[in-house]
Amino acid sequence: MLTKIFAIGLYLLVAIGLCGALSLSYNNITGDATCPTILRIPVCFVVAIGYSGMLLGLLFSRSTLTVKLFLPSWLVVFSIATIGAVLEITLGNTCPRTELGVPLCYISLALSVLILILFVLRPSSKASALGRQKAL
Repeated sequence: MLTKIFAIGLYLLVAIGLCGALSLSYNNITGDATCPTILRIPVCFVVAIGYSGMLLGLLFSRSTLTVKLFLPSWLVVFSIATIGAVLEITLGNTCPRTELGVPLCYISLALSVLILILFVLRPSSKASALGRQKAL
């Protein structure tokens, strides 16, 4: 039961991150918000791709493709959120903000940490395979 709660929470947090990144990307395209850029590419686009990779990795559950897609995508999102949070703390006014004034890089950093915790706590395919081997 607890593993299902972790799985649902994991999917929910990744979906929230993806929706937020897509929304910010759309607002960047329409000019309602501006994302910082890396090599002329808005960071919110890269973060949206990262969350998409995490979601795709989760959809390939019970395979090695899960880890190969999920972890690099998570690392991209986490790295950008960490760099953004550090720049926000040191330089200020680096990250786009919510209506309440909270920098989105803080939210993305918190989400990515929670996502990794739930990903690690979820039952892995290796654990399932080992359990089946012991039963034989």
